[in-house]
Amino acid sequence: MLGFTTKALHGIRNKKDLHGSLRVPVYDTVTFEHEDSRSIQLTFEGKKPAHAYSRISNPTVDFFEQTIRVLSGGMAVLAVSSGMAAISNTILALGGAGKNVVTSKYLFGNTLSLFQKTLASWGLSVRYVSMTDLSEIDRAIDEDTCAVFMESITNPQLEVADCAGISAITKNMVYLWSWITP
Repeated sequence: MLGFTTKALHGIRNKKDLHGSLRVPVYDTVTFEHEDSRSIQLTFEGKKPAHAYSRISNPTVDFFEQTIRVLSGGMAVLAVSSGMAAISNTILALGGAGKNVVTSKYLFGNTLSLFQKTLASWGLSVRYVSMTDLSEIDRAIDEDTCAVFMESITNPQLEVADCAGISAITKNMVYLWSWITP
């Protein structure tokens, strides 16, 4: 079994680099060359494993995602450009019209706005609770709860969530995703 440091340095094997680099270089490009139009079509359709456009995939980002996956032991990793992108992607993947998120009213302003305005207009409801009151959190969760969202320490109110207690409560929330394959 490889240790953390060994995995970090050697956990991902790449194709041999054209120029002999031992680490993946930073690919500072928007598009990638393809041998013909059919090749790029298949790549955009997800039927050919290659890169076409950096907003979709990029070898540098792919290497980063795979390294984090190996280090964390996760099934998959998606790297995004900001915390708000991470939050919105996660909630949009888990939730939808008729679903609800349990969270604190003491959130970073843009996150609060995402929940109160943007996602509410799509039919996702939000239940605000104190992240320091485990019984209140437990009561707020029902069969339509798609996520319990928290900031471990809220900004700027400095409410400190009981992460271990919330984790114990949410272990009962089980979701089966047909699109995730181990």
